[in-house]
Amino acid sequence: MSYLCNPLTVSSLTQKMERLAVSEVSASNTTVSLVGTMLSALEKSEMTTLGSLRTQLCGVLFVYKIARQALECIEKRNLHEISDALVSDCACQTRALMVACMIRRLMKDTTMQKELSLLQTKLTDVIGEIQRKTNSLSNPKKAQEKIKPIMLEGYLKQEKLDIEVSSEVAVLAQCYLLNKAKRLGKQPTTCSECAQEVFTVHEETDASRLESIQKGLGEKAKAAIVASTKVALAAASCEFIHKQAAQIHADSMDEMSLQLLAKENQVTVKGRQEIPCYASCMTVFQTARQEQIPVLLKVRKAAHSVEQLNEPYDVHLLLKAPTAGASFIAVQPSQEDLRAPVIIVEGQRSGKAIEKETTEEYVKRFMKQNFMKLIRLNAAAHKPYSDGKVQVPSIGKISQEALEDYAELQKKAEEMGCCLKNQTLLAITHIYCDTLANQKVQGKISGGKNG
Repeated sequence: MSYLCNPLTVSSLTQKMERLAVSEVSASNTTVSLVGTMLSALEKSEMTTLGSLRTQLCGVLFVYKIARQALECIEKRNLHEISDALVSDCACQTRALMVACMIRRLMKDTTMQKELSLLQTKLTDVIGEIQRKTNSLSNPKKAQEKIKPIMLEGYLKQEKLDIEVSSEVAVLAQCYLLNKAKRLGKQPTTCSECAQEVFTVHEETDASRLESIQKGLGEKAKAAIVASTKVALAAASCEFIHKQAAQIHADSMDEMSLQLLAKENQVTVKGRQEIPCYASCMTVFQTARQEQIPVLLKVRKAAHSVEQLNEPYDVHLLLKAPTAGASFIAVQPSQEDLRAPVIIVEGQRSGKAIEKETTEEYVKRFMKQNFMKLIRLNAAAHKPYSDGKVQVPSIGKISQEALEDYAELQKKAEEMGCCLKNQTLLAITHIYCDTLANQKVQGKISGGKNG
């Protein structure tokens, strides 16, 4: 998700409402069937031939291999592969926090570590068993041979091939699937600074990229699985934000965030549930302050006001709250920080006004700023939902004071250089979770004392 887009407009709205009381959403400890969760989009019909049995088993193999690879990413700490899912719901920051919170718990919980290790072993064993079954059914001459009619769910239970996992693991598998189906391309656009036509980064979903995971699953089936996974992951992301918001100290959340978190503002866009970007973004970074989750800020000096991958990041700052709920400060990483989960914030600066500014001069200028304020400015400058035409349902009920504060943030974002029109300070382009070791930033981090 790119933050370089147009914001919510609030200037003419005046009605008031009472302060939103965010009710806590309890964490789910339920287990779910991996197959039932990830193959829900496929038409459910009885298997009546060897060919139909093989086809549906290929779908099961696909799901189990996705889950196993997701667990391998956790083991290897390749966290970007399980947090950087393309859902197109303006909530990349939410998945970054989801993964960071889970990995932080995993690092401390030996029982959880053993459970995931056993699950990985079980997946490997069951994948091997199903692979042997599909190989024995590969003769096309026997594809129409009749079998006793049975539903896939019943067959898996009968053969002891059904695997149940925690809802959290299911979400990680969904994240990994949507990351693997993501393709980076480029498309022409116009630079808002110089009006020159240039190419910008364009992310899109391409289900054909999943072919290497499991052959024998048709393109329509893969596309249906990807589409339903986006819907499921978007809903899980909304639930997660509401749960996290309920755990943040009341005085840490601003009025606009609380009012945007009202349930009526969780809307459906192209079948996906979405929460206003400003509310989810503030929840994520206030949680990071409260839980002392580090943030790695990477900033590139851009030639144009659009994101281009060929431009390197020349600024790396590690920001962390020294105590729970304190302001972010720049620190140097400790050895423990290298493999711990970090929220990665990528951004850029551009414009003729800073054309001659050196990296050192920019860092000095940036260090005078309050990081949370810059997050608020960027979030306020962002459209509330993925569809820019969709407005916040409760906007007419939001208090005049909150609306005026929000409008002031949007004005400041443009004045200070934190929006699409003016990027001279910091325009956030993407957020995900990873480790410092994977980001290869040793020796590149500016400023700060040892963490």
